[in-house]
Amino acid sequence: MCNLIPIQCMKTFLISASIVVLCPGFFSSCAGNSTTGNNDFGTGDSMFVEEDTVVSQEPLSNWMYNETLDEMTDETSYLAYTISEDVAHFDFPYNGGSNLVLYLRNDPQYGKHVFIKITQGQFNTSIIDGQTIKVRFDSDKAFNVHCDGASDHSMDVLFLNGYKKLVERMKTAKTMKISVEFYNQGTHTFTFNVENLEWEH
Repeated sequence: MCNLIPIQCMKTFLISASIVVLCPGFFSSCAGNSTTGNNDFGTGDSMFVEEDTVVSQEPLSNWMYNETLDEMTDETSYLAYTISEDVAHFDFPYNGGSNLVLYLRNDPQYGKHVFIKITQGQFNTSIIDGQTIKVRFDSDKAFNVHCDGASDHSMDVLFLNGYKKLVERMKTAKTMKISVEFYNQGTHTFTFNVENLEWEH
């Protein structure tokens, strides 16, 4: 088991270093969560959040936002994300600390999704195959959420079922905890500050 320690000042570094570049075609959607039924994550600049965009965010919320207009369709893709307040220290080769990143996405072509990405590490293969993770809001009772993996079988991304329920609860909660199992690293719980979410998409 690895210890978790709080972080405050590492977030800008982590964002610019590794966690917000989402490669085209890299992810799949959860069954039943997409408004279009398309299981590809999509391509284009909408999945990239540049460092200067993050720096310009007002410190009113732990959420960061990005939107991109598709010049071919005149449709806009929306992305919101927040970084865990905890760092998990996994064994080699994932040295240096790993954050969990929570994403919301609304894409005209690929649908609406809630998904998580670990900055360094791999989720347990049993989770990827459609098992569950635990989620808890504030002092409410924890509940199970079914997940699906990426279409290219990447091991660092999970899509959470129940988009509407999760987003609605995020809007009223202060904290959200996600407990998930990692390959050869045990189960870790990550805490997110989800206050002041502005998401009407």
